[in-house]
Amino acid sequence: MKMGIERVLKEKFGDALKEICQVDQQNIHATVVSVNSHLDMLRPAIHNYGGSVEVDSIEGEICHVKYNGPDQIGVGIKAAIKDKFPEITKVVLSNS
Repeated sequence: MKMGIERVLKEKFGDALKEICQVDQQNIHATVVSVNSHLDMLRPAIHNYGGSVEVDSIEGEICHVKYNGPDQIGVGIKAAIKDKFPEITKVVLSNS
């Protein structure tokens, strides 16, 4: 980040810019609560299709999710979890 975005921000805002923090890639540990919280952004779309999603458990690198809904959204759920929580290497969807 320092080479591109930070440099441009400092050029544009100068001394008015005190600190730059990358908040998107914070290292948040994968727990049932944190993964469910992350899935809150997808829940409205899932509910619009008559579906539901809830993290059931996390066992090591595997996240077990109860999910009902379209397959395409299920693929998005898996990607969203693995992108936010790199320690999760496999997401298992099961019917709730």
